Amino acid sequence: VDGGHGITIQAADSNTIQRNIRIYNNLIENVSLGLDYSKGPLGKKGIVENVVFEKNTIVSSYVGFYSHGYHEDVSKSALVIGNIFKNCQYGIYGYEIQGFTFRGNNIQTTKRIIRDTKITNGVYGVLLYGPKDVTLTGNVINLKNADSFIEIDVVSRNPLYNGFIENVTISGNEYSGTAI
Repeated sequence: VDGGHGITIQAADSNTIQRNIRIYNNLIENVSLGLDYSKGPLGKKGIVENVVFEKNTIVSSYVGFYSHGYHEDVSKSALVIGNIFKNCQYGIYGYEIQGFTFRGNNIQTTKRIIRDTKITNGVYGVLLYGPKDVTLTGNVINLKNADSFIEIDVVSRNPLYNGFIENVTISGNEYSGTAI
């Protein structure tokens, strides 16, 4: 599960600045995380802004697109548009993300489970924990034997640790396939 990453943009320390980056037209296969855009505890004061992931194809990976924040100090202003996530256990997985737009992505999968994962043993088109200011629009989600096409949940029942969901818009998506 913690194998290689296709492309990672991450604040690594408090002095890190990553801004205005476009990841475009890549093919990534058989990795743990296809596209990774995150902030961890070491880089919680670093800047990661205005990143675009466009027209990439991620195949047979654990997670197609992955992002996590660090409690309320989260990644901001990302566009994830026109990508294909095929045969990934999670098409899009986000943990404490803020300011993301997911538009025109194509998520296609059959039941592909990597056992003993840190998240769940299920298959999800989109799984978001504690999102804030997130838009999911115009995506195509075609799953077979999935646990959920889109699932939104809190990270924690304690608001101090992102126990909220705020300003999430889900519209104009197409769903087909079967759920468990």
